[in-house]
Amino acid sequence: VHKISSGEFGYKIEGENVSDEVQELFDSFNDMSARLNIYEEQNIEQITLERNKLEAVLMSIVNGVVVCDNNDNVVLLNGHAKELLELEGDELLNTNIQQYVDTEGEYCFAEKIDEYKNLSMEEKSSKPIIFNVTIGGRILKSIISPMYTRNHDYVGYIIVLIDVTRETEMDLMKSQFISNVSHELRTPVTVLRSYIDTLYNYGEEFDLETQKEFIGTLNTEIVRLNRMVNDILDFSRLDSNAKIEKSENDISQLVDSCVSQVEVLLKDNNLKIDIQKDNEFPLLMFNYDAIARALTNYLSNAIKYAPKDSTITVKLFNEIDKNQVTVTVKDEGCGIAPEHQKKVFERFFRVENKIHSVKGTGLGLHLVKTTIEKHHYGNVFVQSQVGQGSTFGFSLPVDLSKLDCVEDDLV
Repeated sequence: VHKISSGEFGYKIEGENVSDEVQELFDSFNDMSARLNIYEEQNIEQITLERNKLEAVLMSIVNGVVVCDNNDNVVLLNGHAKELLELEGDELLNTNIQQYVDTEGEYCFAEKIDEYKNLSMEEKSSKPIIFNVTIGGRILKSIISPMYTRNHDYVGYIIVLIDVTRETEMDLMKSQFISNVSHELRTPVTVLRSYIDTLYNYGEEFDLETQKEFIGTLNTEIVRLNRMVNDILDFSRLDSNAKIEKSENDISQLVDSCVSQVEVLLKDNNLKIDIQKDNEFPLLMFNYDAIARALTNYLSNAIKYAPKDSTITVKLFNEIDKNQVTVTVKDEGCGIAPEHQKKVFERFFRVENKIHSVKGTGLGLHLVKTTIEKHHYGNVFVQSQVGQGSTFGFSLPVDLSKLDCVEDDLV
């Protein structure tokens, strides 16, 4: 009985030369011991199975999960948590989570865990603690929630880690975008109001040349304002899943037309545009206005960054083996750093440097990417070296029937 009570299930009593009554007692005792042993083995197997299921679920969750007992010791963490917390192996396992430090060497969980532990049980269940920590350049949204048994006994807490670096960056960029747009819209509106007011009140005192100069400035600001408004409207329209109409067009003629439209912007810095293209091009299926705006955006940026007395080179060539026609615009400006080249086509992103204080909404190149890749099944690219200029380009497919993703456009 002492052995059974201490957990030694399966123990048998062996007796010799005992009475029938005692042997019957021994047999009953041995039967009970054997049954307890079988029950224990099944119980352990079931518990192990349930634990393995739980660990499998935790390990497959895309967010980081850290499980702590009531003494703040880490009893379980999944692979994604190890990655987010930059851990190797099981170095955090069975240690106090409050001793973990972030990139700056701060105990990033300690304060919030203390705040959580000071809550009542009802508050812990209804109001999880949510806060951000920064680990290795990543911003992690951390959520502390209580952990209970089936009998609702409190046994510790779970910390869920969600990588919100991208979302945080986008929120910041949106805020900057709103600030930029507000500023950019205010500038032409202020100029228009000032010049119109001056012409209205004192126009008769100006000679014809001065009046033309004023009107020219008004026209420039109206064009600038119209371009910004179109960018914002195009952003809303092109980022949606709405289809844009396409028809057969001459890409060579479009290039000539776009270059002709921006030639008026070349005079201030004595710039030149050199067009280089193959002799013949097939008609392509695209939305003329959308592709024209994309190319004009490339040309406008090249003019903005090109140094005085330099040449902007526009190339148009047919890559038959790749089933595409490619357009590139090369300037001789300051170039773009490698870390910025990966982001220039992202919405709201603007390159700031010591040479240029860039104006605009930060939508132009993103609209080019959306127009070309989402709506025309082509691709955009940039090649640049700091101090040696930049080449922006895009490619459009020649034969849509050879692509797998354009069935709707072939109807």
